[in-house]
Amino acid sequence: QSFRCTQITHIPFAIELTEGCSGACRFCGLSAPPLTKNFHRFEQNAPLFKTILDEMLSSAGLSAVSGCLYWATDPFDHPDYESYAQLFRDVIGLWPITTTALSEGQLERLKSFTKARADGRDRPWGLRCSLRSKSAFHTLFKHLTHAERAPLVLIPQYHDALSSQAVAGRS
Repeated sequence: QSFRCTQITHIPFAIELTEGCSGACRFCGLSAPPLTKNFHRFEQNAPLFKTILDEMLSSAGLSAVSGCLYWATDPFDHPDYESYAQLFRDVIGLWPITTTALSEGQLERLKSFTKARADGRDRPWGLRCSLRSKSAFHTLFKHLTHAERAPLVLIPQYHDALSSQAVAGRS
């Protein structure tokens, strides 16, 4: 085992809210297929989703806080991701781990999602943004205030970044 292996969070479950992903990121470790528009709206799915979360909490115990609502998808591909995440927080106790590669194109949602928290204690890992280009980085700095950027974890994933977090999937 490497040192990096000790730093990897092994999630107890992942719930896909969409099928596929619009990102087509070269660093995707899962080489996610293209996004289909086949998904269920939160209003239709909330009771079933709550039941599933209750079961996950019951079977995974406290490690359920490491569950996530995406895997081979991007959270912001689903128009109701924030509602699903809020119910996750209400049932599990913390916001779900969230990483998006679509942040620069979803600025209003990003701002809204970072404000949907009372304090940093209920979102200990922040909101992770995989940056696919320098322009994505510059867009976030241009359009977000210091306070709006504070809860973000910016992960440069473009070719000329000083470092990269992952070389996988389509790479």
